Amino acid sequence: KLGKSSEELLLQYSVEVLESKAKPYDDPRGDFVRAIDVIVYDHERAAQRRVLSAEEIEQYYRRAFDPVINITLLAIDSNLRSDDVPALSYGQGRVYSARDFETDWERGIINLPREIVSMAGLTPNSSFGDVRNNQTIADWFHQSLIRTKPDLLEAHELIRQYGERQTQVVFNRLISPILKYIEAH
Repeated sequence: KLGKSSEELLLQYSVEVLESKAKPYDDPRGDFVRAIDVIVYDHERAAQRRVLSAEEIEQYYRRAFDPVINITLLAIDSNLRSDDVPALSYGQGRVYSARDFETDWERGIINLPREIVSMAGLTPNSSFGDVRNNQTIADWFHQSLIRTKPDLLEAHELIRQYGERQTQVVFNRLISPILKYIEAH
């Protein structure tokens, strides 16, 4: 086999650095694998236009964002992890699902619960025009954003109180635009 590609070398270096910083409960290699698994899962569900239940969507948000949050927190030497601030994962999921709704729907990534799609009288194959103009869908996204805001504010305050300056800086750059999106919608 030829030598490793620059991507392989970068991944190897990243995992080695993170593993050298890891606490006994950390699993940076596993977090990288889980992050890739979600990409594969998204590809498969997009191809099938698979619709998930409300509970499955919430679990998906945690599976999608927890590994990345853990890698980030470990990289900046934080003692916090995704389980300490779960709102960062499901908050990103809910807000990005609203923000990227059209693009995701067109690609086959349906981040609306099957119960809501059915209640709206739609199918996974409905045109985006029909979906976009549906009041049931609009109400669901609105309620999702409303219930997310206090959790994100609480996560923001927890991070501030934890007193890790670098963690505050990094996650303020994540949380602030998400809160601004919620306010605007």
